Amino acid sequence: MKKVSLLVVLLAFISKCFAQVSFKHFQTLDEMLNAAKEEQKFIFIDAYTDWCGWCKVLDQKVFSDKSVGDSIHRYFIPVKMEMEKEELGYIISLKFAVNSYPQALIINPNGELVDIINGYSPLENYKKSLTDAIAKTKSKEIIKGYSNNYKLKYPNFYVKGFKSPSHKKELVDSVTVNKFLTQQKDWNNEVVWNILNKHGYSLNQLNKNKFNTQLNAYKALFGDERATQVYMRIFNKDFDLLLLNPDEDSFKLTLAQYLKPLNNNWWYQYYFTSSYYEKHNNYAALTYLTDSVIKHTELKEYTNQINETAWNLYKTCDDKALLKIAINWMKDYVLLNDPAYNFIDTYAALLYKTGNYTAAKNQALLAIKVGKADGEDVAGTEKLLLKIEEALASPK
Repeated sequence: MKKVSLLVVLLAFISKCFAQVSFKHFQTLDEMLNAAKEEQKFIFIDAYTDWCGWCKVLDQKVFSDKSVGDSIHRYFIPVKMEMEKEELGYIISLKFAVNSYPQALIINPNGELVDIINGYSPLENYKKSLTDAIAKTKSKEIIKGYSNNYKLKYPNFYVKGFKSPSHKKELVDSVTVNKFLTQQKDWNNEVVWNILNKHGYSLNQLNKNKFNTQLNAYKALFGDERATQVYMRIFNKDFDLLLLNPDEDSFKLTLAQYLKPLNNNWWYQYYFTSSYYEKHNNYAALTYLTDSVIKHTELKEYTNQINETAWNLYKTCDDKALLKIAINWMKDYVLLNDPAYNFIDTYAALLYKTGNYTAAKNQALLAIKVGKADGEDVAGTEKLLLKIEEALASPK
Protein backbone atom coordinates (compact mmCIF):
# COMPACT_ATOMS: atom_id res chain seq x y z
CA MET A 1 0.00 0.00 0.00
CA LYS A 2 2.82 2.42 0.80
CA LYS A 3 4.38 1.82 -2.63
CA VAL A 4 1.09 2.50 -4.37
CA SER A 5 0.57 5.71 -2.38
CA LEU A 6 4.08 6.89 -3.22
CA LEU A 7 3.47 6.21 -6.90
CA VAL A 8 0.26 8.24 -6.81
CA VAL A 9 2.09 11.15 -5.19
CA LEU A 10 4.86 10.99 -7.78
CA LEU A 11 2.42 10.88 -10.67
CA ALA A 12 0.54 13.85 -9.27
CA PHE A 13 3.80 15.77 -8.93
CA ILE A 14 4.85 14.95 -12.50
CA SER A 15 1.42 15.93 -13.81
CA LYS A 16 1.68 19.33 -12.14
CA CYS A 17 5.12 19.87 -13.61
CA PHE A 18 3.89 19.39 -17.17
CA ALA A 19 0.40 20.90 -16.83
CA GLN A 20 0.95 24.44 -15.62
CA VAL A 21 -2.74 25.35 -15.87
CA SER A 22 -4.80 23.49 -13.28
CA PHE A 23 -8.28 23.48 -14.81
CA LYS A 24 -11.47 23.06 -12.82
CA HIS A 25 -14.78 21.51 -13.84
CA PHE A 26 -18.25 22.69 -12.87
CA GLN A 27 -21.60 20.98 -13.29
CA THR A 28 -23.81 24.06 -13.46
CA LEU A 29 -23.62 27.69 -14.49
CA ASP A 30 -24.60 28.90 -11.01
CA GLU A 31 -21.84 26.80 -9.44
CA MET A 32 -19.26 28.33 -11.80
CA LEU A 33 -20.43 31.95 -11.36
CA ASN A 34 -20.68 31.59 -7.58
CA ALA A 35 -17.08 30.36 -7.48
CA ALA A 36 -16.03 33.41 -9.50
CA LYS A 37 -17.83 35.76 -7.12
CA GLU A 38 -16.39 34.04 -4.08
CA GLU A 39 -12.81 34.18 -5.40
CA GLN A 40 -13.35 37.60 -7.02
CA LYS A 41 -11.89 36.36 -10.29
CA PHE A 42 -13.02 36.15 -13.88
CA ILE A 43 -13.61 32.80 -15.58
CA PHE A 44 -11.33 31.46 -18.31
CA ILE A 45 -13.15 28.71 -20.24
CA ASP A 46 -11.03 26.48 -22.45
CA ALA A 47 -13.75 25.33 -24.86
CA TYR A 48 -12.64 22.10 -26.53
CA THR A 49 -13.83 18.78 -27.96
CA ASP A 50 -12.21 15.36 -27.74
CA TRP A 51 -11.79 15.20 -31.54
CA CYS A 52 -10.11 18.63 -31.85
CA GLY A 53 -6.43 18.21 -32.78
CA TRP A 54 -5.46 21.86 -32.23
CA CYS A 55 -7.01 21.68 -28.76
CA LYS A 56 -4.42 19.06 -27.87
CA VAL A 57 -1.63 21.17 -29.35
CA LEU A 58 -2.83 24.13 -27.27
CA ASP A 59 -2.57 21.96 -24.15
CA GLN A 60 0.91 20.77 -25.05
CA LYS A 61 2.43 23.99 -26.37
CA VAL A 62 0.67 26.77 -24.46
CA PHE A 63 -1.10 25.60 -21.31
CA SER A 64 2.05 23.70 -20.29
CA ASP A 65 3.98 26.99 -20.09
CA LYS A 66 4.63 28.27 -16.56
CA SER A 67 4.19 31.95 -17.35
CA VAL A 68 0.83 31.22 -19.03
CA GLY A 69 -0.22 29.17 -16.03
CA ASP A 70 0.86 31.91 -13.62
CA SER A 71 -1.10 34.58 -15.53
CA ILE A 72 -4.25 32.49 -15.83
CA HIS A 73 -4.25 31.46 -12.17
CA ARG A 74 -3.62 35.01 -10.98
CA TYR A 75 -6.60 36.55 -12.76
CA PHE A 76 -8.97 33.70 -13.61
CA ILE A 77 -10.63 30.55 -12.49
CA PRO A 78 -9.54 28.25 -15.36
CA VAL A 79 -12.29 25.91 -16.52
CA LYS A 80 -11.82 23.13 -19.08
CA MET A 81 -15.10 22.38 -20.82
CA GLU A 82 -15.94 19.64 -23.35
CA MET A 83 -18.51 21.47 -25.43
CA GLU A 84 -20.33 18.42 -26.81
CA LYS A 85 -20.24 16.00 -23.89
CA GLU A 86 -20.90 18.29 -20.92
CA GLU A 87 -24.32 19.85 -20.35
CA LEU A 88 -22.72 23.11 -19.24
CA GLY A 89 -20.61 23.08 -22.40
CA TYR A 90 -23.78 22.76 -24.44
CA ILE A 91 -25.36 25.71 -22.61
CA ILE A 92 -22.28 27.87 -23.22
CA SER A 93 -22.20 26.81 -26.90
CA LEU A 94 -25.79 27.95 -27.41
CA LYS A 95 -25.23 31.21 -25.58
CA PHE A 96 -22.15 32.30 -27.54
CA ALA A 97 -22.54 30.26 -30.76
CA VAL A 98 -19.34 28.31 -30.09
CA ASN A 99 -18.85 26.26 -33.24
CA SER A 100 -15.07 26.13 -33.69
CA TYR A 101 -12.34 24.87 -31.38
CA PRO A 102 -10.25 25.58 -29.44
CA GLN A 103 -11.80 28.76 -28.14
CA ALA A 104 -11.22 30.59 -24.88
CA LEU A 105 -14.15 32.50 -23.40
CA ILE A 106 -13.49 35.14 -20.73
CA ILE A 107 -16.55 35.69 -18.53
CA ASN A 108 -16.97 37.99 -15.54
CA PRO A 109 -18.62 36.90 -12.27
CA ASN A 110 -21.95 38.32 -13.51
CA GLY A 111 -21.91 35.96 -16.49
CA GLU A 112 -21.11 38.68 -19.04
CA LEU A 113 -18.73 37.90 -21.90
CA VAL A 114 -15.53 39.95 -21.77
CA ASP A 115 -13.39 38.49 -24.56
CA ILE A 116 -12.87 35.55 -26.90
CA ILE A 117 -9.51 34.06 -27.88
CA ASN A 118 -10.08 32.11 -31.08
CA GLY A 119 -8.14 29.03 -32.07
CA TYR A 120 -4.57 27.94 -31.47
CA SER A 121 -1.65 30.31 -31.87
CA PRO A 122 2.05 29.97 -31.01
CA LEU A 123 3.03 30.54 -27.40
CA GLU A 124 4.19 34.17 -27.65
CA ASN A 125 1.10 35.16 -29.66
CA TYR A 126 -1.19 33.43 -27.18
CA LYS A 127 0.54 35.28 -24.35
CA LYS A 128 -0.25 38.56 -26.12
CA SER A 129 -3.92 37.57 -26.54
CA LEU A 130 -4.00 36.63 -22.86
CA THR A 131 -2.44 39.95 -21.87
CA ASP A 132 -5.07 41.79 -23.92
CA ALA A 133 -7.84 39.77 -22.24
CA ILE A 134 -6.46 40.57 -18.78
CA ALA A 135 -6.39 44.27 -19.67
CA LYS A 136 -10.08 44.06 -20.59
CA THR A 137 -10.91 42.48 -17.23
CA LYS A 138 -9.10 45.32 -15.44
CA SER A 139 -10.98 47.97 -17.41
CA LYS A 140 -14.24 46.06 -16.83
CA GLU A 141 -14.99 45.79 -20.53
CA ILE A 142 -17.72 43.52 -21.83
CA ILE A 143 -18.94 42.54 -25.29
CA LYS A 144 -22.07 44.69 -25.22
CA GLY A 145 -24.17 42.62 -27.59
CA TYR A 146 -24.39 39.70 -25.16
CA SER A 147 -26.61 39.77 -22.08
CA ASN A 148 -26.07 37.63 -18.99
CA ASN A 149 -29.31 35.73 -19.71
CA TYR A 150 -28.44 32.11 -20.45
CA LYS A 151 -32.06 31.03 -21.02
CA LEU A 152 -32.90 32.85 -24.24
CA LYS A 153 -35.56 31.53 -26.58
CA TYR A 154 -33.82 30.13 -29.65
CA PRO A 155 -35.54 28.59 -32.67
CA ASN A 156 -35.54 24.82 -32.69
CA PHE A 157 -33.18 24.52 -35.67
CA TYR A 158 -30.51 26.54 -33.84
CA VAL A 159 -30.74 24.41 -30.70
CA LYS A 160 -30.49 21.17 -32.68
CA GLY A 161 -27.47 22.49 -34.56
CA PHE A 162 -25.28 21.79 -31.52
CA LYS A 163 -24.33 18.38 -30.25
CA SER A 164 -25.13 17.75 -26.58
CA PRO A 165 -25.00 14.83 -24.12
CA SER A 166 -28.69 14.15 -24.90
CA HIS A 167 -28.92 14.54 -28.68
CA LYS A 168 -26.88 14.45 -31.87
CA LYS A 169 -26.15 17.49 -33.99
CA GLU A 170 -28.67 17.98 -36.80
CA LEU A 171 -28.17 19.77 -40.10
CA VAL A 172 -30.52 22.57 -41.06
CA ASP A 173 -31.63 23.59 -44.56
CA SER A 174 -31.08 27.15 -45.79
CA VAL A 175 -34.81 27.69 -46.39
CA THR A 176 -35.50 27.32 -42.66
CA VAL A 177 -32.72 29.73 -41.72
CA ASN A 178 -33.75 32.39 -44.23
CA LYS A 179 -37.43 32.10 -43.37
CA PHE A 180 -36.67 32.73 -39.71
CA LEU A 181 -34.46 35.74 -40.46
CA THR A 182 -36.90 37.40 -42.83
CA GLN A 183 -39.55 37.24 -40.09
CA GLN A 184 -37.37 39.14 -37.59
CA LYS A 185 -38.09 42.85 -37.29
CA ASP A 186 -35.18 43.49 -34.93
CA TRP A 187 -31.79 42.19 -36.04
CA ASN A 188 -29.81 43.94 -33.31
CA ASN A 189 -30.13 41.18 -30.72
CA GLU A 190 -27.97 38.24 -29.72
CA VAL A 191 -30.39 35.56 -30.93
CA VAL A 192 -30.24 36.82 -34.52
CA TRP A 193 -26.51 37.43 -34.15
CA ASN A 194 -25.88 33.86 -33.00
CA ILE A 195 -27.89 32.46 -35.93
CA LEU A 196 -25.86 34.60 -38.34
CA ASN A 197 -22.71 33.36 -36.61
CA LYS A 198 -23.77 29.72 -36.79
CA HIS A 199 -25.63 29.61 -40.11
CA GLY A 200 -24.21 32.56 -42.04
CA TYR A 201 -23.26 30.31 -44.96
CA SER A 202 -26.98 29.73 -45.64
CA LEU A 203 -28.11 33.32 -46.21
CA ASN A 204 -29.89 34.28 -49.42
CA GLN A 205 -29.19 37.59 -51.16
CA LEU A 206 -32.03 39.41 -49.41
CA ASN A 207 -30.67 38.54 -45.97
CA LYS A 208 -27.08 39.23 -47.05
CA ASN A 209 -28.18 42.74 -47.97
CA LYS A 210 -29.95 43.07 -44.64
CA PHE A 211 -26.81 41.99 -42.81
CA ASN A 212 -24.78 44.65 -44.63
CA THR A 213 -27.13 47.36 -43.38
CA GLN A 214 -26.54 46.11 -39.83
CA LEU A 215 -22.77 45.63 -40.08
CA ASN A 216 -21.75 48.84 -38.30
CA ALA A 217 -24.23 48.12 -35.51
CA TYR A 218 -22.74 44.63 -35.11
CA LYS A 219 -19.25 46.10 -34.93
CA ALA A 220 -20.39 48.30 -32.04
CA LEU A 221 -22.24 45.47 -30.27
CA PHE A 222 -19.88 42.54 -30.79
CA GLY A 223 -16.57 44.08 -31.85
CA ASP A 224 -14.95 44.68 -35.20
CA GLU A 225 -13.08 41.37 -35.30
CA ARG A 226 -16.14 39.23 -34.60
CA ALA A 227 -18.32 41.20 -37.02
CA THR A 228 -15.67 40.69 -39.70
CA GLN A 229 -15.56 36.95 -39.03
CA VAL A 230 -19.33 36.67 -39.49
CA TYR A 231 -19.15 38.84 -42.62
CA MET A 232 -16.58 36.46 -44.12
CA ARG A 233 -18.77 33.49 -43.21
CA ILE A 234 -21.85 35.01 -44.83
CA PHE A 235 -20.09 35.94 -48.06
CA ASN A 236 -17.96 32.80 -48.24
CA LYS A 237 -19.79 31.40 -51.27
CA ASP A 238 -19.47 34.74 -53.06
CA PHE A 239 -15.72 34.65 -52.54
CA ASP A 240 -15.57 31.06 -53.79
CA LEU A 241 -17.30 32.10 -57.02
CA LEU A 242 -15.09 35.16 -57.32
CA LEU A 243 -12.00 32.97 -57.29
CA LEU A 244 -13.20 31.36 -60.52
CA ASN A 245 -13.07 34.65 -62.43
CA PRO A 246 -10.51 34.17 -65.24
CA ASP A 247 -9.82 37.91 -65.48
CA GLU A 248 -7.34 38.90 -62.78
CA ASP A 249 -8.04 42.65 -63.01
CA SER A 250 -11.78 42.05 -62.72
CA PHE A 251 -11.17 39.74 -59.76
CA LYS A 252 -9.10 42.34 -57.90
CA LEU A 253 -11.63 45.11 -58.55
CA THR A 254 -14.56 43.01 -57.29
CA LEU A 255 -12.56 41.77 -54.31
CA ALA A 256 -11.81 45.36 -53.29
CA GLN A 257 -15.54 46.14 -53.37
CA TYR A 258 -16.35 43.16 -51.14
CA LEU A 259 -13.64 44.09 -48.64
CA LYS A 260 -14.43 47.81 -48.53
CA PRO A 261 -16.81 47.57 -45.51
CA LEU A 262 -14.09 45.92 -43.41
CA ASN A 263 -11.46 47.66 -41.33
CA ASN A 264 -7.84 46.45 -41.57
CA ASN A 265 -8.73 44.21 -44.49
CA TRP A 266 -5.14 43.70 -45.70
CA TRP A 267 -5.09 40.10 -44.46
CA TYR A 268 -8.17 39.15 -46.43
CA GLN A 269 -6.75 40.96 -49.44
CA TYR A 270 -3.68 38.74 -49.20
CA TYR A 271 -5.63 35.59 -48.38
CA PHE A 272 -8.01 35.76 -51.34
CA THR A 273 -5.40 37.02 -53.80
CA SER A 274 -3.06 34.15 -52.88
CA SER A 275 -5.98 31.72 -53.15
CA TYR A 276 -6.75 33.14 -56.60
CA TYR A 277 -3.18 32.59 -57.81
CA GLU A 278 -3.20 29.09 -56.38
CA LYS A 279 -6.48 28.15 -58.06
CA HIS A 280 -5.20 29.46 -61.41
CA ASN A 281 -1.81 27.72 -61.02
CA ASN A 282 0.09 31.00 -61.06
CA TYR A 283 2.77 29.73 -58.71
CA ALA A 284 5.24 32.52 -59.40
CA ALA A 285 2.72 35.25 -58.52
CA LEU A 286 1.63 33.26 -55.44
CA THR A 287 5.21 32.86 -54.23
CA TYR A 288 6.29 36.45 -54.80
CA LEU A 289 3.12 37.83 -53.20
CA THR A 290 3.60 35.69 -50.09
CA ASP A 291 7.29 36.50 -49.92
CA SER A 292 6.56 40.22 -50.10
CA VAL A 293 3.93 40.01 -47.37
CA ILE A 294 6.25 38.07 -45.08
CA LYS A 295 9.06 40.56 -45.53
CA HIS A 296 6.95 43.66 -44.92
CA THR A 297 4.28 42.56 -42.44
CA GLU A 298 4.17 41.19 -38.90
CA LEU A 299 2.60 37.79 -39.55
CA LYS A 300 3.47 35.71 -36.50
CA GLU A 301 -0.16 34.82 -35.86
CA TYR A 302 -0.59 33.58 -39.45
CA THR A 303 2.00 30.80 -39.49
CA ASN A 304 -0.74 28.27 -40.33
CA GLN A 305 -1.59 30.10 -43.55
CA ILE A 306 2.05 30.48 -44.59
CA ASN A 307 2.62 26.79 -43.91
CA GLU A 308 -0.46 25.88 -45.96
CA THR A 309 0.80 27.96 -48.90
CA ALA A 310 4.23 26.30 -48.67
CA TRP A 311 2.63 22.84 -48.49
CA ASN A 312 0.46 23.52 -51.53
CA LEU A 313 3.54 24.63 -53.46
CA TYR A 314 5.21 21.36 -52.46
CA LYS A 315 2.27 19.35 -53.79
CA THR A 316 1.67 21.25 -57.05
CA CYS A 317 4.76 23.21 -58.08
CA ASP A 318 7.93 21.79 -59.67
CA ASP A 319 9.87 25.05 -60.00
CA LYS A 320 12.80 24.57 -57.64
CA ALA A 321 13.56 28.29 -57.50
CA LEU A 322 10.07 28.96 -56.12
CA LEU A 323 10.25 25.99 -53.76
CA LYS A 324 13.53 27.30 -52.34
CA ILE A 325 11.79 30.58 -51.50
CA ALA A 326 9.16 28.56 -49.64
CA ILE A 327 11.95 26.76 -47.80
CA ASN A 328 13.18 30.13 -46.56
CA TRP A 329 9.68 30.94 -45.23
CA MET A 330 9.69 27.76 -43.23
CA LYS A 331 13.25 28.06 -41.96
CA ASP A 332 13.50 31.78 -41.28
CA TYR A 333 9.94 32.56 -40.28
CA VAL A 334 7.44 29.79 -39.56
CA LEU A 335 9.63 27.41 -37.58
CA LEU A 336 11.24 30.24 -35.63
CA ASN A 337 7.78 31.29 -34.44
CA ASP A 338 6.29 27.84 -33.91
CA PRO A 339 8.29 24.59 -34.36
CA ALA A 340 5.15 22.43 -34.53
CA TYR A 341 5.07 18.95 -36.08
CA ASN A 342 3.15 19.81 -39.24
CA PHE A 343 5.44 22.77 -39.94
CA ILE A 344 8.60 20.68 -39.60
CA ASP A 345 6.97 18.09 -41.87
CA THR A 346 6.38 20.73 -44.57
CA TYR A 347 9.98 21.89 -44.27
CA ALA A 348 11.26 18.32 -44.69
CA ALA A 349 9.03 17.75 -47.73
CA LEU A 350 10.26 20.92 -49.45
CA LEU A 351 13.90 19.99 -48.80
CA TYR A 352 13.22 16.57 -50.30
CA LYS A 353 11.58 17.97 -53.43
CA THR A 354 14.52 20.34 -54.04
CA GLY A 355 17.03 17.48 -53.70
CA ASN A 356 18.51 18.43 -50.33
CA TYR A 357 18.15 14.86 -49.07
CA THR A 358 20.46 14.91 -46.05
CA ALA A 359 18.78 17.97 -44.54
CA ALA A 360 15.39 16.54 -45.49
CA LYS A 361 16.15 13.33 -43.60
CA ASN A 362 17.20 15.24 -40.48
CA GLN A 363 14.02 17.30 -40.53
CA ALA A 364 11.81 14.28 -41.21
CA LEU A 365 13.32 12.49 -38.22
CA LEU A 366 12.77 15.60 -36.10
CA ALA A 367 9.17 15.89 -37.31
CA ILE A 368 8.49 12.26 -36.38
CA LYS A 369 10.00 12.78 -32.93
CA VAL A 370 8.00 15.95 -32.27
CA GLY A 371 4.84 14.48 -33.77
CA LYS A 372 4.96 11.35 -31.63
CA ALA A 373 5.58 13.43 -28.52
CA ASP A 374 2.52 15.51 -29.36
CA GLY A 375 0.33 12.50 -30.16
CA GLU A 376 0.16 13.24 -33.90
CA ASP A 377 -0.30 10.70 -36.68
CA VAL A 378 3.17 10.69 -38.27
CA ALA A 379 2.49 8.02 -40.93
CA GLY A 380 2.81 10.56 -43.75
CA THR A 381 6.21 11.71 -42.53
CA GLU A 382 7.37 8.12 -42.15
CA LYS A 383 6.48 7.49 -45.81
CA LEU A 384 8.38 10.65 -46.75
CA LEU A 385 11.38 9.40 -44.79
CA LEU A 386 11.38 6.17 -46.81
CA LYS A 387 11.45 8.19 -50.05
CA ILE A 388 14.31 10.31 -48.73
CA GLU A 389 16.33 7.24 -47.74
CA GLU A 390 15.73 5.69 -51.16
CA ALA A 391 16.99 8.89 -52.79
CA LEU A 392 20.07 8.90 -50.57
CA ALA A 393 20.78 5.24 -51.34
CA SER A 394 20.41 5.58 -55.11
CA PRO A 395 23.61 6.04 -57.13
CA LYS A 396 24.33 9.62 -58.10
